[in-house]
Amino acid sequence: MSTSWQSGVDVSREGALSLISGVLAAGSRRPKALPVDETGDGAGRGGCGRIDTHAHYIPASYRAALADAGVATVDGGIPLPPWSAGDHVAMMDRHRIAISVLSLSSPGVQILEAGQAARLARAVNEEGAAIGAAHPGRFGLFISLPLPDVAASLEEIRYGFDTLNADGVVMMTNIQGRYLGDPAFLPVFEALGRRGAVVYLHPTSPCGLGLASLGMPGPVIEFPFDTVRAAVSLVYSGRLKHCPNLKLLLSHAGGALPILVSRIAAMSALPLIKPRPEGGGEEVRAQFARIYYDLALSANPVAFNALREITTLDHITFGTDYPFSGNLGLDLNIESFDALSAGLSREDKGRIEAANALALLPRLRRFLTG
Repeated sequence: MSTSWQSGVDVSREGALSLISGVLAAGSRRPKALPVDETGDGAGRGGCGRIDTHAHYIPASYRAALADAGVATVDGGIPLPPWSAGDHVAMMDRHRIAISVLSLSSPGVQILEAGQAARLARAVNEEGAAIGAAHPGRFGLFISLPLPDVAASLEEIRYGFDTLNADGVVMMTNIQGRYLGDPAFLPVFEALGRRGAVVYLHPTSPCGLGLASLGMPGPVIEFPFDTVRAAVSLVYSGRLKHCPNLKLLLSHAGGALPILVSRIAAMSALPLIKPRPEGGGEEVRAQFARIYYDLALSANPVAFNALREITTLDHITFGTDYPFSGNLGLDLNIESFDALSAGLSREDKGRIEAANALALLPRLRRFLTG
């Protein structure tokens, strides 16, 4: 089965983003098959293999909710690809990935309103936990929150961490057009900060996608820039400074953020911008440096080198964007990552592949005991 993007290109469900993700990753060359690691040495500390912090699941409850809402495609024409836990594990084994941390991709549960979104969040979170239980040691979980409903989100934080043993939460870069520094969301960030939780930000389409995107699906242009909007909202509002124990993880090497950091830092001194960081450009740079960034569909020299200009190597994690990456895009990104990491020491490569994720998500160590 296939669908057409607004650009008129026919894209199969089996590889919805392969055409663009291949270019993002490494170019148009088809890679050689990557062998399965049969030695048990893995890639990171303790022989644990790679840890994928940017991996998606499409639970039955979510697919059904979108269908019931009449949503056939998302973010300007992207179809939901097939997904099963069995296929996901097979992909992981092929690419020496020991653990994938599952999350919903865009648009998340916010596509529904109020009570419906809360019920859907509970359903997808429980389904994610059940998938992990059925495949011991292979899947972590970033739970979804039914924002903008703050009260329901606080309840889901309690249930997700205390009952489902979640590893963090996933939020979209904007919540029905509202960005995350919005004062109304402060109680949610404070609750997460008290837990020292990880907040994983995944890009979604901004309001007015049709005008801003030049008729292209959201992931082509607007996803990288909505990542910037979300990060700037959290820094300029003082949210990250107010919640210092919070840990933030951005998708796709921070999107367009690494290229724009100097500009964003310099503009923080303008008195007409309110709110703005009290510490000016130095505070802005420091906040962006302490954020974590994954390399999903971004393990190319331009993105990687720019990212290393704004943060340290111990704030970069491995990611696949499976299943939205499509097989070709995934293979190309991993091949490109291997080429990039050839210039790193074994220890530094291991940090990106696993050790940084373990430092960021210590609950994953429960899979490595014994």
